[in-house]
Amino acid sequence: MCRAFDTESARSGSATGFIVDKRREIIHTNRHVVKPGPMTAEAMFVNREVIPVYPIHRDPVNCEVSEL
Repeated sequence: MCRAFDTESARSGSATGFIVDKRREIIHTNRHVVKPGPMTAEAMFVNREVIPVYPIHRDPVNCEVSEL
């Protein structure tokens, strides 16, 4: 079940991103993918491997930058 946080509406969906640092496990995606409230997310790779991901940065100015 999705619940709203603050002024953001609750939702689920899919998005794309790319690995910027494999060793540190950092994925770059668009800012709208990472909401300001709590979130649960997974990344699926081409080989169908699925891993949990957690937001580490959401740029407050640039509307196109977030890292998981």
